Amino acid sequence: MKKKITLLTLNDEIAPLLKKELTDIFDNLFEIDCYYPTNGPVHPIKNTDLILCHDPNLLVQMMPYIKCNAPTLMMKRTISNKSFKKLKKLPLGKKALIVSVNDNATLEILTTIFQLGINQLTLYPYSKNIASYPPVDYIVSSRDYDFIHDINAELVIIGKREFDISTILDIITIMEIDKVASKKIIERHSLKAPTFSHGIKATLEDKRVLSTKWNILLEKFSDAVIVCDENNEVTLINNKTSEVLGLPCDLLQGNKLENIVNQFPELKFFLSDTTLNSELIYFKGKQLVITIENIEYNSILYGKIIIINLYTNILKTQNKIHQKIIGKGHFSKYTFNDIIGKSPKLSEAVDICKKVADSCSTILFVGESGTGKELFAGATHNHSLRSKKPFVAVNCASIPENLLESELFGYDEGAFTGAKKDGKIGMFERANGGTLFLDEIGELPLKVQASLLRVLQEGQFMRVGGDFIIEINTRVITATNKDLLNMVEEGTFRKDLFYRINVFQIQIPTLKERVSDIPLLINTFMSNSNKYYPIEQDFQIFCNNYDWPGNIRELFNTLEYMTTISKENLSVKNMPKYLIKKSYLYRDKDISDITLLEYLLLKLLSQEDGERNTGRRSLHNYFCNIYYNISEVNIRKNLDSLAQKGYVKANKGRRGSEITIEGISVLGTKIVNKV
Repeated sequence: MKKKITLLTLNDEIAPLLKKELTDIFDNLFEIDCYYPTNGPVHPIKNTDLILCHDPNLLVQMMPYIKCNAPTLMMKRTISNKSFKKLKKLPLGKKALIVSVNDNATLEILTTIFQLGINQLTLYPYSKNIASYPPVDYIVSSRDYDFIHDINAELVIIGKREFDISTILDIITIMEIDKVASKKIIERHSLKAPTFSHGIKATLEDKRVLSTKWNILLEKFSDAVIVCDENNEVTLINNKTSEVLGLPCDLLQGNKLENIVNQFPELKFFLSDTTLNSELIYFKGKQLVITIENIEYNSILYGKIIIINLYTNILKTQNKIHQKIIGKGHFSKYTFNDIIGKSPKLSEAVDICKKVADSCSTILFVGESGTGKELFAGATHNHSLRSKKPFVAVNCASIPENLLESELFGYDEGAFTGAKKDGKIGMFERANGGTLFLDEIGELPLKVQASLLRVLQEGQFMRVGGDFIIEINTRVITATNKDLLNMVEEGTFRKDLFYRINVFQIQIPTLKERVSDIPLLINTFMSNSNKYYPIEQDFQIFCNNYDWPGNIRELFNTLEYMTTISKENLSVKNMPKYLIKKSYLYRDKDISDITLLEYLLLKLLSQEDGERNTGRRSLHNYFCNIYYNISEVNIRKNLDSLAQKGYVKANKGRRGSEITIEGISVLGTKIVNKV
């Protein structure tokens, strides 16, 4: 269906002429209706895409009848190229009377003639309201009017006027004509109307004006820019060129490329007749990246543009853009090799992660604080097909509730007070193609939970304050240290969201559930921190018995404290004070005889040199130091039991008890490794 132009004209004589002219200019692209004052009623203008008015007075007259919001354009008219050439030939110093259908048209023609540079004539406007005129040599008129026959002057007929190019361009913009059709219309019209072919051409030929405008533009570029004409003469450069090449502007400006290359052969690429794209050259100890674009139109070469930049600047720009896209924390350095441990529960969690890594479904990591949920999430991402895409980690508990939705989904300009002028991209968009890790998802407010559910279901969302849908391909991994199912029953977590994120639930074991991994973790910490301290037996026993509520994070913090505060061996006495408490170092539940006997044998084995006192009292002191709740009587009872089995030999006097060969044998490698 064609778009419509409503044409407001003075009378039924002008209307068909303007309608035909518009139809010819725009290749019959539009439906054109004509309105003009008549003796009959004027119908309201309700449905149109553009109102084009011929005369200002007419627009005022027709305003009450315009019943739509279509844009209104006051047309501008000019004389034809043929008429322009005719007037340009008139001799200097003559006088001319300008005549047209009404006073407005007369003044418009007079102004147009003067603006086109026809200033060798003295021009007077004709009006029926003026009784007499000074003597003139010419009457310049669009046609032969009867009322001018009485004036004694030579008649110069300029014919009907043409649409000015500015009006054509306005119509093209308002009616949204495509580029191909627009180019045809403008080129064809430029052959008829002089405003384009003479007025604009004259400006372009004025090198002072052109140079000023181009220099202002070129100085905005961060690259060095050289503009040459068809003869390879440098017509324009920016100041950046001198800085990048290390050459004075005077040497380049106005010089020919051949002369520049003769002085500096390394710049031979300047003479290339073909387009070059990011060619790397060395000049004056610098790495330069050169791009050359030839300026051609209708297969005619008008010159070339040479763009030069330092290679180091390009790298900086790329890094800057990468940082903006990826941003701090928008990648993960972790792989499964960073997960230290061989316990069955940990190995099972790793195996499951590897199997589901390439799935697009959500993963829910469940585990206590400090168990390494983000490490698992990052390793899973880097093991997947999305490993080259962003990994964006968000702690839902660390962002204020009123900002959480805008941080996740972004916002458009003016979405709320304090919003950035150009809006802001959200975490989902930053992670597009990659992975979004939502840690502590149990902290999400119910309102945001609803928005998150929509994204997971539809793969699309709207920014805060936005009015269009954004499609994304983001894999979501979540983590929590809360019982989400219990939260569902309490009504603080959406049931539908829980089942949406719970496709693959993976339990991360606590440190207490994998005590056997503690030696590996200690060795890893020592290696990474380049700190090597022997481990005392009491600290080994503590690590095995302590519940580690802070898990791996607490273990590493404890090691950091011990290796920083004290340069001695890793021992209970060097631990943080809050840990040196009986409640942390012995179990309230009963200790089996076998476990206690093992500890007794180990203590006797460690003092086998015979230089130390190993009587009941010294053993009692030892267990007190490591906070084992045992009395001297109980120690004696257990020593007697060991002696009866032949594992201990009870000596008289200060020598106390000592372990026998049988005792050493029964301990074996198993018990030593256990402790």
